[in-house]
Amino acid sequence: LLGLSLALDWRFFLIGIGITAVILLTARYIALATLLCTVLLPIGWFWETRSVPELLILLIPTVCMVQKHIINLRRIADGTEIKFGEKKKPEDK
Repeated sequence: LLGLSLALDWRFFLIGIGITAVILLTARYIALATLLCTVLLPIGWFWETRSVPELLILLIPTVCMVQKHIINLRRIADGTEIKFGEKKKPEDK
């Protein structure tokens, strides 16, 4: 989705990178940072352009990405998602 934002407008790409970095550094969850950027990009694009067809085009990858990350969101809510910079915990045998 960041590649798509770069193709649309380099400023949105930089904003997306910035949002992702801030969320990643504060919350330390890659999935959360990615999803917030994914949801905010179409909102910001529509706010700027007021183009419904472009919004609909951006919503296609947004919906796909949210759907793919539902499992990660559940793990974040359960407290079992690995944070950025943490190593995977060894499995108990």
